[in-house]
Amino acid sequence: MTTSQVQYPVLFCWCFAECGDHRHFLVFTDVVLEGSGMLTIACILAETNEFAEFSKISHLISFSGYDVKIKKSGKLAGKPKLPKQGSKYIRRAMYILTTAIARRNVGPIYEFYQRLLVTHSIKMKAHVAVQKKLLTYMYILWNRKERFDPDIIRKQRKEHQKKGSPTRK
Repeated sequence: MTTSQVQYPVLFCWCFAECGDHRHFLVFTDVVLEGSGMLTIACILAETNEFAEFSKISHLISFSGYDVKIKKSGKLAGKPKLPKQGSKYIRRAMYILTTAIARRNVGPIYEFYQRLLVTHSIKMKAHVAVQKKLLTYMYILWNRKERFDPDIIRKQRKEHQKKGSPTRK
């Protein structure tokens, strides 16, 4: 048995004891869908030390292995790919959440998933983008101590569409 397998249940219990009223774990009850549960969230919180060591979202994304790397050598520039570095436990937990969202067919995150499927028609590419977005939501909600509200996401998306997306140079 490895040390990581032992640490998860211990940290899971510690987080419950620290919170007292279980408020922090209830933050993600709306994000947690069929096929995933409190153990998935506990895994992410245990791996990230409750997001305490990350001052920026980009640090968390890089730690989790969701930052895109491009191999360059001279004039040759390869395809952008995900690195093999990062926490495999976080990626596994996020994959479980994403497959649950894909099966459930409800909510703004599923709408985002469908938009990506229409654009790219590559399921794994859409899965990884949704995983990255979910991890970002979790980081923000945990630090603000807020609940996941799908209506807020829909409202922000509509406001963003009214402004129009900026053109890239």
